[in-house]
Amino acid sequence: MSNNNLILDFDGVIADTSLEKSRVFKDFFFEFSCANEILNYQIKNKGISRYDILNKLYHLENIKCEKKRKLILNKLNLKMNEIAEKIIIKNTIKKKIIKLSNSFNLYLASNAPHDELNHIIKNNDLDN
Repeated sequence: MSNNNLILDFDGVIADTSLEKSRVFKDFFFEFSCANEILNYQIKNKGISRYDILNKLYHLENIKCEKKRKLILNKLNLKMNEIAEKIIIKNTIKKKIIKLSNSFNLYLASNAPHDELNHIIKNNDLDN
């Protein structure tokens, strides 16, 4: 194993997740009265954590109950996990990652939860 480490940005570099995630956000936030404002916030601030987006939602919808906040977060995370199957890492990127793994210990940087990233990596046959 190499002593050299390399951190790769996942979202937008290894895989373009923005289109699929934007679809989830659009469908998910539709049920809230501030849907348009939240979606505009998400588009304007692409790449920010879903937790930041949810905090904006909680503020706009005046959701103070921790139990309700947790329920909303869990529901959104389930929706995000469902799209993991649709996120494809291009073969050219896969080949570069495999080549880099021969010389570096590779790590990923992402705002996405660890289990979600693992699911995407596994579905794209890069989990070795």
